[in-house]
Amino acid sequence: MSWARNIQSRIQQQQQLQKPGGNETPQKQPSSPTLSALSSPITSLTNALRGSGGVPQNPTTTTSTSPPSPTTQVKVGQTSFTTSASLQAAASGNNLQASIQTSTANITITSPSMASPIGTNPNVKPGDLPSPSPSQSPMQTRNTTTPTITTTNTTTSTTTTINTPSTSTTTTPTTSSSNLGQIQQQQPQQPQQPQQQPQQPAPIKQTTPYIFPNKIQPKSLTTDMFRGSDFSHVSFVEDLTRKLVNDQMGADGLHFEPAPFNQLFLNTQLQLSQLESNIDRRLDDLAEECNDFSYDYKRKLQDLTGSYQECFQHFKKLEKGVNTIGTKAVHFGDELDSVNQQKVKAQGALSLINYLLELNSVGASSEANGGITKRSDIFTNSDRIHELAHLVKKLSSVSEDIKEISGFKQGKLETESISNSLENDLLNQFERAAERNDYDKMKQCATTLHGFNGGERCRSRYIQKLKMFFDIDSFRKDENLANNITKRLIRGNNIVDTRFEIFYTDILKDVSHEQMVIQSVFVNQTSAMAMLIIRLFEQRVRLFIENVLSLESNNVSMFLQTVHYAFNSTKKLLVDPLQSYGIVGVDLNQLLNSIFYQYQEGYIQKETTYLVSLFQSNVVEECERLQTLDRYSMYLEDGLNPEITQMFVQQTENALTRSYTLSLDNLLADNIKTIFFLMLEYLFEKYSMFVLAKYIELPVIPSSFNADTTRSIQDAITQLFRVILSTNQIVGQIQSMFQVFVLPHIQTSMIVQSQCSDQLYFNISHLENNINTGLENSLTTMIQLIEKTLIPQGRNDYLIDDYDNSVTDTCATVIKLIQSFYDMAKTNLQGKNFHIYVEELGLKSQFVFMNHFKKFKIGQGIGTLKLMRDLTEYRNLSKQFKSQKVDDAFELLFEISKLHLVNPENFKLVIEGGSLTRMSKQDLIIFIKQRSDFKSIWLDTL
Repeated sequence: MSWARNIQSRIQQQQQLQKPGGNETPQKQPSSPTLSALSSPITSLTNALRGSGGVPQNPTTTTSTSPPSPTTQVKVGQTSFTTSASLQAAASGNNLQASIQTSTANITITSPSMASPIGTNPNVKPGDLPSPSPSQSPMQTRNTTTPTITTTNTTTSTTTTINTPSTSTTTTPTTSSSNLGQIQQQQPQQPQQPQQQPQQPAPIKQTTPYIFPNKIQPKSLTTDMFRGSDFSHVSFVEDLTRKLVNDQMGADGLHFEPAPFNQLFLNTQLQLSQLESNIDRRLDDLAEECNDFSYDYKRKLQDLTGSYQECFQHFKKLEKGVNTIGTKAVHFGDELDSVNQQKVKAQGALSLINYLLELNSVGASSEANGGITKRSDIFTNSDRIHELAHLVKKLSSVSEDIKEISGFKQGKLETESISNSLENDLLNQFERAAERNDYDKMKQCATTLHGFNGGERCRSRYIQKLKMFFDIDSFRKDENLANNITKRLIRGNNIVDTRFEIFYTDILKDVSHEQMVIQSVFVNQTSAMAMLIIRLFEQRVRLFIENVLSLESNNVSMFLQTVHYAFNSTKKLLVDPLQSYGIVGVDLNQLLNSIFYQYQEGYIQKETTYLVSLFQSNVVEECERLQTLDRYSMYLEDGLNPEITQMFVQQTENALTRSYTLSLDNLLADNIKTIFFLMLEYLFEKYSMFVLAKYIELPVIPSSFNADTTRSIQDAITQLFRVILSTNQIVGQIQSMFQVFVLPHIQTSMIVQSQCSDQLYFNISHLENNINTGLENSLTTMIQLIEKTLIPQGRNDYLIDDYDNSVTDTCATVIKLIQSFYDMAKTNLQGKNFHIYVEELGLKSQFVFMNHFKKFKIGQGIGTLKLMRDLTEYRNLSKQFKSQKVDDAFELLFEISKLHLVNPENFKLVIEGGSLTRMSKQDLIIFIKQRSDFKSIWLDTL
């Protein structure tokens, strides 16, 4: 369709030339989108063909000054010609709107051969349109008188006006609204342009048509051509013009003649308009038919709804009647059922009275005839024993109701006699069936007895006859297991006894087996299982625990541990598994406590007896050992004996743990307090205080001592520090024990909690007081030892003339001694106690040094430098103490050397500019007097 695009370009150029200067009315597309989309391009093509030379133009047309559309050279068949871009877009089928917008609002055409109106008039047939004469040239056609055709499109109608020299006709076909939709377009107003004469097209040379091998027949337009989604207006135009193109195809190529195309497009436009009108009429007819059908349907639906409403009313009445009849029928049924029940009850009561009369009469006749009786089959036939049980139960009930009637006395006695013998017979049958493991027969008898009198004797008789409760071999098996102490393993303070695991596993196996039997035999299974569990605890479990504990009766420690282990094992291995059976009416924990009650009742006496014996023996033994140590070997100990202290802690924790289990609920807090107080008494008061008292008194320093004496005193201080360290550690352990083992279990008793807290605080405070006394004694001993060590300081140590940059021997010894004191404190003291202690040691040492240097003459020059060397060493040593007070004190000590270094006239400057301002004037005078060149006149300058 490239030639179609060229035609579209020509149409646009021609429109620009034909537009008048006035304003134009916007036009809208026909209502049918498919046919309208075809009619508009065909009209445009017709106008283009007229403007290209095949149809004469009006000499007074206007020419647009807008630039022509870009063109493209396209070849169709054997012919090539130029198309515009706008027509390409319109003819390509990609944009139907673009194709539609190429039509003009007002078209003026001049043609001598058009004597009849053309356009959208449906009355004009395609065959009535005249064709141009082949002999008439384009120039001749242009100079003839032409009619003027004006086409105006509006929203609802299309008006065509044809002006000829002799006639004027106006036709306005009505466009109906249809489902094909409407495509609206508006033509923009074009400004008036100066009129120009168009160029005359060159005449077209007539040629002989080229005949294709196959004859091409023109297609007639039908509505079927536009059906479906595959319709393409491009293919439609190609099929429409294929015959004309064939006719104009010669041996030398295509000689394009626009007049036949113009005629073809005009005819096609008329046919499309006619098709559109036909389709619109058909749509109107269909719409009318649909409206008629909708009206008929609504009318019939209303009639049917009315009929349904009437039917519903009949059904409603019918349902109401059915409900009424049904209610009466139910009432009659209930009455009949009540009458029938009363009849059955009356018959049953009559039967019971007859049986009671029979028993009464039989008993009387028996006495009269010497014991010869005759009874009904139900009383004598053993196969009907289960029926008899049901009958006797009812007879017993009736006899109770008529007990006031004296005439039935003999019948009542016979009923009671039959009832007793009947129960015994059923129990005997049940036991014989149990011996045979005939569970069906057992179930029959148990069910009958359950209905007869609840079956309690039956369940009790079954539990008693179980092999585990009376068999001698079973008893001996449990007893041998209890006496087998090889199954018990002792690991430190704990025991592991596998006897309980073996025994309880065997019990659970028996219980599981009996549960299956009980579920298959008895109706009241819960009652039977409760009897079984109670009998197990009261007989088998109790006997086994007594046998186990009887072996430990002479050993209190093992007895307490075994009782505790037995209690925990019974709860874990037997009570907890039995809880999963969901036995109602049995408190397993109560059964457990009932077994161990005799051991819980006197538990605390056994526990305190054992702990007192244990603590007393260990404390006495350790105290005797310490008293036998001589003065030298006692300092080789490591403080409190860790074996003794850990024994106290471990045994107390074990006793507290046992008390949780073996104490009665109302005595638990008091038992814990008793155990805790017993531990505090022996650990703190009788052992720790004894050791502290032994090492708190340090040896007295003799007036004359040597290196051995110094080492012995240092060992004594070291031993005191070790005792203090071990005491602090054991106090920390006891505090942790109180938080974990004591406090959580006594919170329910505020009195006991307060008593335990106060007692612990009292014992710890007592220990702290003794420790503080020991630390003060150690500081005093250290200072005395430092003073003794400073005594060998030579009088002339600071009056020398030769300087060797070394400290004096006394200074070196003192520094070594103080360093050892610091190391001992750091090793044995912790936290804040250490910092306070070393700070006190530093301050007391500085005080000793101050008094020491007041005794020595200091030489100026080399002697002063020697003094400064010793003081610097002391100051460096004080840095380890990490105390600001100690640093300030030793800084003051070092400032003394400046009094020996400066000239006398600078004393005041040195004193006021440093730490010496904190020293009293008397002390300053003392140090100044120790200058080797001292003159009393210097004191006037202070």
